[in-house]
Amino acid sequence: MNPLRSGRVLWAAVAVAAALILVATLLIVSRGEESPRPNIVLFITDDESLGSSEVMPNLRAWLVEGGRTFEPGLVTTPMCCPSRASIFSGTYAHNNGVLTNRDALELDSGTTVQRYLSDAGYRTGIVGKYLNAWPRDVTPPHFDYSAVSHGTEYEGGTWTVNGEVEEVSTYSTEFIGQQVEKFFESSDGRPWFLVISTTAPHSPAVPEPRYARAEVPPPQDNPALADRDRSGKLPVEARYNFQSTRRFHAAQLRTMMSVDDLIGDVDDALQERGQKEETLALYISDNGLLRGEHALTGKGHPLRPAVEVPFYMSWPGTIEPGADERLAANIDIGPTILDAAGLAADTDHPMDGRSLLDDWRRSEILLEYEMSGNFVSPSWASLRSRDVQYIEYYDDDTGEVIFRELYDLIRDEWQVTNLLAGGGDPGFDVAALSRRLQSYRSCSGRDCP
Repeated sequence: MNPLRSGRVLWAAVAVAAALILVATLLIVSRGEESPRPNIVLFITDDESLGSSEVMPNLRAWLVEGGRTFEPGLVTTPMCCPSRASIFSGTYAHNNGVLTNRDALELDSGTTVQRYLSDAGYRTGIVGKYLNAWPRDVTPPHFDYSAVSHGTEYEGGTWTVNGEVEEVSTYSTEFIGQQVEKFFESSDGRPWFLVISTTAPHSPAVPEPRYARAEVPPPQDNPALADRDRSGKLPVEARYNFQSTRRFHAAQLRTMMSVDDLIGDVDDALQERGQKEETLALYISDNGLLRGEHALTGKGHPLRPAVEVPFYMSWPGTIEPGADERLAANIDIGPTILDAAGLAADTDHPMDGRSLLDDWRRSEILLEYEMSGNFVSPSWASLRSRDVQYIEYYDDDTGEVIFRELYDLIRDEWQVTNLLAGGGDPGFDVAALSRRLQSYRSCSGRDCP
């Protein structure tokens, strides 16, 4: 029996039901052996929580209603730079070395999808944010075309465009669109890989003037927003102001309206070039944010609003649209891209994720985080399944466990009640959970869950 539960839930039943769902809605339409390598576009937003698609009709038409939606989509480390390193390398932070926002140069560029694709003859490009604190005078390796931002400015800012540092006055999302257009205009007939990585909706979340007063839906009330006394939670300083948090939520949605315009422009460009059906498109945020849930704000927490993100995939004629309930994560993007291109990672640098073009299902996944900067959470690791999340927080000097949380995501989807608070029987084998978590914290490749 899987130790995530102690005599109450049979994972076999879950697996059978999942298999039946998979048979009923096939993920991949059969492709011939001689199918050409697809173009690949990867959209990465910055600090986008779930719910933005409400104001993004172009995104919904292309990638939500027209693609696979991963429910939930997860990030294995809910922090910008580590998450992006995991996206590009297909590996956990404990394997790629990018543990905090200060560790960009720890990433071995030779293990990234851009390196594999470039070596295979793809034309590669990145426009927007790459990795936090990336040096201005260093062009991101293995990209033929690059226009990289250095900060979170929306109006103005410093960019490095194909190796040349320049000051930009154009609104950030509009400038990204201009650079994307130049990438397409300079096409040389090769299949291409393009990363489009927006500033939005990262703070300070400054909307484009035409959307500055646009109507946006308010955040939906939920039990996590009412959970303000933090009973049974990790004892950290609560950081929450109701009014400012709601204003920030509205500002974020308004910045995403410009991102949606950009997505519509890319969609139009692909259709004009007759490339829509030969392009694999992926969309993910580097992390989510708490915006008042459990009286907290920000990233770096193991709770659902920080680790669950928008995650979509579209390949018209190849991938059937629909909801996908697998535990899909950012570490799966690299393997998916290589699989689509008919490539594989080097055997001495295995990827920890799995291709989303296959029909596998994982029963659980590792989440991890190392204390970073002025963020309130200490280091932690977590074991997450579809119905349970177990969390251990660690002393950053000794590495010893200082606090534990356990949530039944079926009965308590908003994680209000820590089952380990109060001294009662949680109904789970906590010792077995801890052993499994510890074994995964150093996993690599196929040893990862």
